[in-house]
Amino acid sequence: MNSPLVSIVILTYNNYKYIHECINSCLSQTYSNIELVISNDGSKDFNSPELDEYLRMNKTPNINNFVINNNETNIGTVKNVNKAVKMSSGKYYLLIAGDDAIYSEDVVQKYVDFYEEHSEECLAVGKALMMDEKLDKVLFYYPEEKDEPFLYSCTTKELLNELCKRYFFSTSTLAPRAYLDKYGYYDENYTLIEDVPFYVKALNRGTPVKYLGFPMLKHRDGGISHGNTRYSSESTRLYLLDTMKALTEMTDITFLNDDAKTRIRTELVAIKLKYFKDFTVRNKSKIGKAIAVLNSKDKELILTVMRIFLNKAKAKIISKFSFFYKLRINLQEIANFSLKKLSGLAFLCFVMYPLDWDILFGFSLSTMREVLAYSGVSILGVIVILYMYRKILSLLK
Repeated sequence: MNSPLVSIVILTYNNYKYIHECINSCLSQTYSNIELVISNDGSKDFNSPELDEYLRMNKTPNINNFVINNNETNIGTVKNVNKAVKMSSGKYYLLIAGDDAIYSEDVVQKYVDFYEEHSEECLAVGKALMMDEKLDKVLFYYPEEKDEPFLYSCTTKELLNELCKRYFFSTSTLAPRAYLDKYGYYDENYTLIEDVPFYVKALNRGTPVKYLGFPMLKHRDGGISHGNTRYSSESTRLYLLDTMKALTEMTDITFLNDDAKTRIRTELVAIKLKYFKDFTVRNKSKIGKAIAVLNSKDKELILTVMRIFLNKAKAKIISKFSFFYKLRINLQEIANFSLKKLSGLAFLCFVMYPLDWDILFGFSLSTMREVLAYSGVSILGVIVILYMYRKILSLLK
């Protein structure tokens, strides 16, 4: 059987202490024709001479070539990916972070067998094991078992709609280089996120994404997307900006269903508010720049969702707590007051959290806090709402 060259592209940034584990998982592959491309994105701990010696001493017969690239400065994940892939020579390429590891010795062989047996243009994905920092303990599987029947049976449009609502399957994959040559490489308008925009665009153009079901990757817990604090605030800021960009692009997809559109817009507002709170409120000189990130549609969406929320909450109070009428508290007046100011409405929703009404509309407690931090707090609103809050809690005891 023909054995086309496969380029395993290892991407590193400040994770050199794990790279030998990653390399060893590549060297253990049983597939007969492999090229290794290692690209460091400007981290100071990278040791090119040591790696060169290690590979010369330990490379197996099926490794017919290796390339080591060391960027003098950090150019960002997406540009580093494109640069490394362009340095490769394989018919297929596999992307892996330098602190992760290939799951088993037959992973590359399984992927190549699939592509060589299928002539149609498609992309294939496997399962990732999300593991602890030592790669000893499985934390969870990606995708989860409950999502696998959908992945096996869904259409391209169904998968795109679901992917736009939630990032629920691993985009770690081995893919044909010809696909990049035909449609373009990873979008360099992004800095850190390369996979989600790539797959959203692929699905949007009608490319089938096949779920193969076998474990492919051991993913070490602790990336930026996991909320790891060891990354710099600048990396986190860039990640949030990339996420906003991806969500904004998703809103332009024509055949998304209403549920997907609502989820995207809600998540976009939440991310923008988080960006505002984390990277501008603490630095007054940047507030003007942050306000520009929020547009009038975002603010109207917040108000619309909260109006719906308030009406539901009000109806529930009226139906279950006639206590308010005995105190002659006019709920309509409270609602009208809150709707006049974003701060009053935000705080009203925030304090209703113990009754679990906010989860009906996809706004978490943390999001309410972010809305509150963004809008400021009305003193009168605080007095009125705290009074209501105290009465509600007394009834719940």
